[in-house]
Amino acid sequence: MSEIADDDLRAVGASWPALTALAIVGVMSLAMFALDIAVDRNTAEHTSALVENSLRSVALADDLRYQAYRLSVANLTPDQIASIAEQIDADARAYDPIANADGEADEWTRLQGLLAHLRHEQPLSTTGSSAVLISEIETSIARLVRINQDEARHSADQISAAHARGLEADAVVGGLTLVLVGVVGLVLVRALRRQRALLRAQRASSDLRTKELAAFASRTAHDLKGPMSPIRGYADLLSLQPAPEVKEMARRIGRAVDRMTGIVDDMLELSVHGRVVMGKVALMPAVLEAVEELRSELGDAEVSLELAGELAAACSPTVLGQVLRNLIGNAAKYRDPKRRLALRIEAHKVGDRVEIAICDNGLGMDAETRTHAFEPYYRATTTVPGHGLGLSIVRRTIEAIGGSIELVSTHGEGTRVTVAVPSA
Repeated sequence: MSEIADDDLRAVGASWPALTALAIVGVMSLAMFALDIAVDRNTAEHTSALVENSLRSVALADDLRYQAYRLSVANLTPDQIASIAEQIDADARAYDPIANADGEADEWTRLQGLLAHLRHEQPLSTTGSSAVLISEIETSIARLVRINQDEARHSADQISAAHARGLEADAVVGGLTLVLVGVVGLVLVRALRRQRALLRAQRASSDLRTKELAAFASRTAHDLKGPMSPIRGYADLLSLQPAPEVKEMARRIGRAVDRMTGIVDDMLELSVHGRVVMGKVALMPAVLEAVEELRSELGDAEVSLELAGELAAACSPTVLGQVLRNLIGNAAKYRDPKRRLALRIEAHKVGDRVEIAICDNGLGMDAETRTHAFEPYYRATTTVPGHGLGLSIVRRTIEAIGGSIELVSTHGEGTRVTVAVPSA
């Protein structure tokens, strides 16, 4: 079995390739996101700088052209010349930091020299001798505007190139991501196929084991019920005797045979299908029958019944009888020899369940015994006969029909076992 399990695990395959690919996909997606942010931020900065520098340069060049024409007017007063010179100086201070394009600084220096020359010729005469100087200033300003236009086109080309590089990077990362997603999908599909094949193989193996278990359980049940037939026959013969005590003995033997046959059938169903036989059983007759069958074990015990109304449990009479006999038998076996056994059986309906409580004043259990009470083959003492299977069988049977069991016990005071079963 261990070799088969190891082969099955190897057939499923390792999960690390798919997990690694998923991690890479996540990292690449984050990288692509970061790259897009960086490209967008760089583009925004270049665009803002381009627009601001271009607009500012053109505006300052236009203002300098305007101030140059103002200076070209003849017969200006000293105050007018000072005002124009002050404005030219302000424009120059604003233009100096942004004159950073190729050739712009040289042309800007030349323009400043021409403007200074024009200022030194003030006041101009009316002969029009400054016309040549004004023309040179106009030409210099036109060159500055053209330099800024060339720089703007260059910046636009850089922005376009950055966008193109960003798109190329996105395409490469996106392509790799798609490839990795495809690899992950392929790995997952192959893993699912292997798992389906493994499940089919395990189901076939489970079906085979179930058939073998059913055949074995059927043979065992047949062998167990085989000796019951002659016992039933002898009980029938005894029932023909006229003596009343013999007839009663035959009746009890017959009931024991029937109960043993029912237990074998229920054990067969539970071992093969994992469930007990369902049905409906009235609680009061089942309790009275269990107490009557265990009367010899109970001896002089004081038995009291507190059953509320006409209660019925959703299980077969065999199942409930087996549970009751087991719990009542435990109370009889573990009685305190120093006092008379007082046994109280309570039953009432709680919601959709019937709760049955069996309380005694016997030896009780300590904490260690309570912890292991439902474990198979566990026995707290060897002075009381038994095999340590009673409570474990009761719990498995109760849970198989959808019920529950609870044990409360105090050493030296007694035990209370509460069984909750579905109500019929």
